[in-house]
Amino acid sequence: MDFLKPPDSVTGKATKMDKRPEDSLRENKHTPTDFGDIYCKDLLPTSGGEGMTREFLQEIVNILMNYICKSYQRNSKVLDFHHPHQLKEGLEGFSLDLPEKPDTLEQILVDCRDTLKYGVNTGHPRFFNQLFAGLDVMGVAGEWLTSIANTNMFTYEVSPVFTLMEEVLLKKMHSIVRWSDDEGDGIFSPGGTMSNLYSMLVARYYFYPEVKTRGMGALPHLALFTSEHSHYSVKKSAAVLGLGIDNVFIVKCDERGKMIPEELEASILAAEEKNMVPFYVNATAGTTLYGAFDPLHAIADICQRHTLWMHVDASWGGGLLLSDRHRMKLQGIERAWSVTWNPHKMMGVPLQCSVILIKKKGLLQKCNELGAPYLFQKDKCYDVSYDTGDKSIQCGRHVDVFKLWLMWKAKGTEGFGAQVNKCLGNAKYLYDLLQRRKDFELVVKNKPEHSNVCFWYIPPSLRGMPPGTDRDKKLHQVCPDQGRPSDQRTADGKGIRSDRLSADEDQGQLLPMRVCQPSDAARGHRFPAGGDRPPGARLMMERSVWLLFGWQVLQSAPRCCRVRVQLTVAIAPPNYAPAPAADTGARRQDCGPTGRLGKRKMPFRAVAYGELAFFNHCKYCAHRVRLR
Repeated sequence: MDFLKPPDSVTGKATKMDKRPEDSLRENKHTPTDFGDIYCKDLLPTSGGEGMTREFLQEIVNILMNYICKSYQRNSKVLDFHHPHQLKEGLEGFSLDLPEKPDTLEQILVDCRDTLKYGVNTGHPRFFNQLFAGLDVMGVAGEWLTSIANTNMFTYEVSPVFTLMEEVLLKKMHSIVRWSDDEGDGIFSPGGTMSNLYSMLVARYYFYPEVKTRGMGALPHLALFTSEHSHYSVKKSAAVLGLGIDNVFIVKCDERGKMIPEELEASILAAEEKNMVPFYVNATAGTTLYGAFDPLHAIADICQRHTLWMHVDASWGGGLLLSDRHRMKLQGIERAWSVTWNPHKMMGVPLQCSVILIKKKGLLQKCNELGAPYLFQKDKCYDVSYDTGDKSIQCGRHVDVFKLWLMWKAKGTEGFGAQVNKCLGNAKYLYDLLQRRKDFELVVKNKPEHSNVCFWYIPPSLRGMPPGTDRDKKLHQVCPDQGRPSDQRTADGKGIRSDRLSADEDQGQLLPMRVCQPSDAARGHRFPAGGDRPPGARLMMERSVWLLFGWQVLQSAPRCCRVRVQLTVAIAPPNYAPAPAADTGARRQDCGPTGRLGKRKMPFRAVAYGELAFFNHCKYCAHRVRLR
């Protein structure tokens, strides 16, 4: 991708039609920049740093493009898993430690690659872990532009375009919820938990505005209600706002996971009998586990009868409003006083993107405003109602609107609706398949309302066992086959047990080891070359990490060389004293013009017990490492 370069119309370069074949051959011989001795101080705004900045950012774009393209490959890994202690100690030169002196841009590029390599690929087609997934190219473009703009959302003067985009998006979402044109307010917030907290905060202020100045001591004993399948953020918000978790009444649900309206009514009456004052009900449109939708009309009737604030947590289910086929599952949402909607879930917007919609205009502003004079002056040259910062409990607020706005422009409401239909169609397909299988059992017998399909895998040993507590307990102990055993740290934290040892190897002694941290000097260690295994030694098969076994086998090396040590070697206990050995030398391997091995990393294999052989660093580092 060369979009970081000026257009040909500006540079005067020949267009593709004007180029001759020999010109293309000459361009293909361009040697990538060696960043091994370049630092961030050489980039913009340093004078003359434009060219180097352009090439560095082009390398970053190449890394990102490779990652994006790989994300869509089903045969690639979702995660290259490592335990926390392995990542903290360092892997193959990747170190989380912060240096006193700056690293080169070469190392920065390596760190960028490794950060993506060891993270979870949430854009992978087989990532199913949470209620967000996918990598939308248009959303990524929006996030990149947002980062370049690097502005705040508190006033119009510093964020004019994004402020107006937020207003447009909020109005669009109000209309989709089917609130009237003269109703509706809201704000983008950092996640569904914060949006739910906003709803509770504004509800309390609506009934008891004195809480803003006098605190909870001026209020009666308040009670709020939510279903047993609702998100834990309702309890967390009650704790944060000083309402107390014990004052959150948990309402029973039916077998499908929906709140039972009669149980809600009974809970309200029970709270009143305890001299408590009910004020807030949270209904869920798309529960986290079952994907269930509470009966909103029935809950709204109860709230209207008791004059309670009705909030709908549609973090997960809000996207269904964009589908003509499925929006009927949220019938009654227009009667809510506030709604949480997370576009970063079903709509596929990159994290994070959440909205709190408030039906009554001006209430959010009154609840939270303090009018800081250094930000919110009233005598500005524009309409200060566009200074939305005082609606928020934050001061600085990240721009989360542009990626959603850009995706909406690119897909249209119809595109989002088709996306929802496809997801729920896939869920129905999986449900139909599982119904016909004897080795799986559906948790919920009814058709899924959302994309959640909950099921048990029933192993052969349990298929004839009648349902009950004993069977459920044994089902909880069934876990997926990992395919091959993994290495695990021992209980004392000093060793790593390898289950990949050959059958004839002694399984007794575990060796203390840790991952080496590269530093500025390269030093080797005398190690017995050839001969029999030292007494008490263990054979570690195909280890692909930097290792320290009581000695400094490899203290450090320039990390740009991406040295990878792979062992097929007997390792002696730490108390074993090796005899002096001759220099084993080092084989040279050129890494390429940029000094990075990348996918060309080659294994290092010992040729005899106690002997380590490894490739040298690239010629561009002018750095040789040898075992001595």
